[in-house]
Amino acid sequence: MLQSVLSPGFRAIVVALSAGHFGCGDEPPATSRSATVATSATTAGSATPTGSAAASASAKEEPASKLAGRWSGTYESKKARVSLDPGVKDKALESDDGKAASGKGEIELAIAADGTVSGRVSGPLGPGVLSGMAEADGITATLAPEDPGADGAMTGTLALEPAQSDWKGTLRASSGSGEVAREAEVTVKSAPK
Repeated sequence: MLQSVLSPGFRAIVVALSAGHFGCGDEPPATSRSATVATSATTAGSATPTGSAAASASAKEEPASKLAGRWSGTYESKKARVSLDPGVKDKALESDDGKAASGKGEIELAIAADGTVSGRVSGPLGPGVLSGMAEADGITATLAPEDPGADGAMTGTLALEPAQSDWKGTLRASSGSGEVAREAEVTVKSAPK
């Protein structure tokens, strides 16, 4: 959860775990010569489909996303509650008065036929760009600042679920230092074409 990620101790754990998870220096296993030869032999025996075989192969492709198109909406960000371990104090979080990066903003999404999501956030949590995926049961995306070096640049996550004719969910974001944490309820609707 973003709330946990914001605690200084947890940030160190996330970095350490990420290093182990991604290998950091571990080389991928080498492919044996016999596996390469077997793959080459199998590939050599394959033929490119023609005529009706090609047509049936393309018919098996996944259908276009029902969410494809443009979506737009609003959000209102507020100071997020951050949970720290018992006994842990963070003076920067405690001194956050909640005024920075709070207020109303706008969100725009473009969903491609394959479900790829791109978009923009303007207002107190922006300017930022969104990238993610849309599926029948949810839309998820990450928020990255247009200018990561800008004062007040925010990074976060967006999670939306279907709600009748629109989609509702939460945008959680924090400053690069983790000292400003915000949460916003978001609603998006299909934009007029």
